[in-house]
Amino acid sequence: MGHLGDNNIHILTGPHAQTEWLDVEEVVYGALRGRQGTISAEHGIGFLKKPFLGYTRSDGEIALLRRLKHALDPNDTLNPGRIVD
Repeated sequence: MGHLGDNNIHILTGPHAQTEWLDVEEVVYGALRGRQGTISAEHGIGFLKKPFLGYTRSDGEIALLRRLKHALDPNDTLNPGRIVD
């Protein structure tokens, strides 16, 4: 189940074992590469989509996320490790 809109995709599948879940996510998010979409809309990235962030965001965009996170939360107290390390 899921929805797609405004170039953002949400999916919910399962229940799956950890390895099966990663395979399903790979199929769905892999299709987004190069299509200017994103792997998430209003719900954010979190731990589950974090491995796939690079599918729809460039290295420069991820570096900017890291810089912004550090500037706004230098002690890494707000949601540590959820989007960027």
